[in-house]
Order: sequence, then structure tokens, then C-alpha cells
Amino acid sequence: MKEILEFSYTFLDIILLHYYCTIFLKRRNLTKVSYTIVFITTVLLVHGVTTSDRYTNAGTVIGNLIIFGYGLVLFRGNILHRIGIVFAYVVVTGLSTLAVTSSALLIPSISQIDLFENLFIRSGVVISIKTLVLFTGLVVRRVLNIKQDTLNLKKFLLYLSILFIILILLFDFLFLNSLIPKKWFAILMSLIFVIGVSILTFLLYKYFDIKDKNRKTEMQLHEALLKNQVYIQNAQQQLELSKLKHDLKNHLITLDSQIKDNRNQDAIEYLEKLFVLPSLKTYVQSNNEIVNAIINYKIAERPDVKLRVNYDAGAYNVPSDKMTIILGNALDNAIEAVSLLPKKQREIEINLFEGDHFINIVMSNRFFKKPIIIDNDLMSSKGKNRIGIGMRNIRETVSILDGIVNVEITDTIFKLTIQIKKDAT
Repeated sequence: MKEILEFSYTFLDIILLHYYCTIFLKRRNLTKVSYTIVFITTVLLVHGVTTSDRYTNAGTVIGNLIIFGYGLVLFRGNILHRIGIVFAYVVVTGLSTLAVTSSALLIPSISQIDLFENLFIRSGVVISIKTLVLFTGLVVRRVLNIKQDTLNLKKFLLYLSILFIILILLFDFLFLNSLIPKKWFAILMSLIFVIGVSILTFLLYKYFDIKDKNRKTEMQLHEALLKNQVYIQNAQQQLELSKLKHDLKNHLITLDSQIKDNRNQDAIEYLEKLFVLPSLKTYVQSNNEIVNAIINYKIAERPDVKLRVNYDAGAYNVPSDKMTIILGNALDNAIEAVSLLPKKQREIEINLFEGDHFINIVMSNRFFKKPIIIDNDLMSSKGKNRIGIGMRNIRETVSILDGIVNVEITDTIFKLTIQIKKDAT
């Protein structure tokens, strides 16, 4: 039992060493297997030369050399910088050991011999030292305003897991050897359980909070990208229009000359050439400028995808930012789905029509890989078990407008129907 506890202490030492290195150093691009092998090897070597039963000055020196090697092997950067970080960890550990042992010896019932021979006292002192080293690192990171990713929740949870395993093994040993009364054993185990559950609850809260913030940030970035695409499209249209106005006078002079010389056929051919210019092309001309900008941009951006657009005389009065999110995401999803198909099958049909109570957007397309729907959410094709950001944005935006989103999937066709209440816009 004592040997297991001593090994666990060494395990905690290397976890803390790794944490201190990640605060200031960048890890090498090694595989997880390589990291694991180096980590376990370091734990075994350090444990072999620094346990309390085999404690010598030479063993301490060798143990320090091993941990210096750990910092040099797994992390990159200036060699003196790496050595300095490991040295700082050794100093912090030494000072923490001095502070905790000195405080322990102030208690009248604890002697210096107890620190090495009394398993309960030694374990309490060692755990206090490790915890003090950890919180010193946390304080340093916060004071220096180092990014949060230097300490992720996984490492912290691993540290706590090892710590609680040590405590459980310790109390089991004391109880089985009748070194602790049953009353105190029950109280201490209950205390450990309460503290453990509290910390685990806190870590889970932090995990889901960070996950939710990342999801919202990802959605906001996606929305911003769609809006930027519309702004870019509008700017491009204005630029093309400016170019056309600049050249229009010269075109009119040429046509005037051809007509005056009775070269009517040349004038007709010249006009035909003008009509195929991008600045004179018209794809969609509905009564909604945002709808026109989004669809025309997608048509110009992806000439390999055929967009069949049908629309009525409706104004489609949806706030511009909301229409950008809904129509932009829907088109992006449809284009992504047909991109894997043969070129002749890359067709998307868009129907926009306005009734007395609803604005309707219906989009249908073929697909190469059948979409997966779980709990009414379209799963992303970019990651396993990941909800598609585009469809989530559409649902949330339509929900704000008190609308309805419906998805139908057959063997070959994906159909998206969006209904938005007119009085909600």
C-alpha cells in the first residue's frame, strides 16, 4: 500500500511539472503515444530514485536531472528557457515543501520522524505540498494573464482523480489496519465524497458553459460571414455599375457610328456582346434587394450549380439580417449537398411566395449522402455527432420571427420549407 501511495505522489509531481511547462512553453508536435511513453517513463524513473525508503542526496540529483530531461524532450523553444521553467518548478516545489513541513512541525503532536514514518501524516503533508504547488501555478497564470488553454479541464480533472484515489487508498489502509476509529473514518470519507461531488459539479458546469460560449461564438461568426458576403456582393455590383457607367459613353459612341453608317448588323452583334457582360446580366429581380443580392451572389459564385428560382410579386418584408441568415444558410447547405453530385445533377430549386399570412421559402435539392436527422436537428457532414450550424441558425432565426421550419427527406430529395408570419416581421 505504501509503495502504491509513493508512486501516486510521483505521478502527481510529473502532472504538475507538465502543467508548469505548458504555462510558458509550447509542446512539440509528437503523437499522444509518444507523450504517454515519455510521461510514464519519467514517472517510473523518478519514483525509482526518490522514494522515501531509498532517499539519498544522489537520488534527488538524479531525479532532478530526469525531470529536466522531461522538459527538454516534450517541449520546444530556447534550451535555457526550458531549463529555466523546469528550475522554477523545482524551486516552487522546494519552497512549498519548506512552508508545509514547517507549518506541520508547529503542531505539538507531530515530530520530524512522523513526516517520514507516519503514513497518515506524511500523506497529508505531501498532498498539501502538491496542492500548494498547483495553486501557485494557477496564481502565476492569472497574474501574468496567460490564456486559459494552458490549463484545460482534463488535466485538472486528472490531477483531482489521482488525488482522490490516494485519499481513498490511504483511508482504506488506515481502516483495515485499525489505525483510525470507525467514526472518524466515516466522517472523513463523507467529507471526501462531498468535496469530490462539489468539484465535479463545478467542472461540469465550467465545461458546458465553455461549450455553450464556443457554440454561440461559432454561430455569431457564421452570421457575420453571411452578412459580409452580402456586403461584398453589393460592393461588387456597385463597382460593376461604376465601370459600366464609365464605359457606357464609349459604347454609345460606337453604336451611334455603326447606325449612322447603316451597319445595322454590326450594331446588333455589338449589343449582343454587351448583354453578356456580367454588369448587364440579371438573374433574380424580385421586390426584395436582400433576396436578389444573396441569390445572385450564389449564382455568380457557383456557375457549376444550376439554381432554378421562382418568385411572385411579394415584398418578403423580413429584417435584412434575418433574411441573410435564413436564405444564406439554406443556400450554403444546399450547394454543399449537390457539390458531390455529377455536374448535370447539381440543381437547386428555390420557390419564394407570399400569402395573406405567411412568407414562404421552399428549397429542394438532390444529395449524394443522405442527411441525418436526430431530434429534429440536421447533423453536420463535417463532424461526427455534431449538429449542423447552418440549420441551427435557420431554426433559431425563424423561431425569433415566430415561424416554422419543416424538413422532408426522400430517397433522393432534401426539401426545406420555411414559413414566416407576416405580422411577426
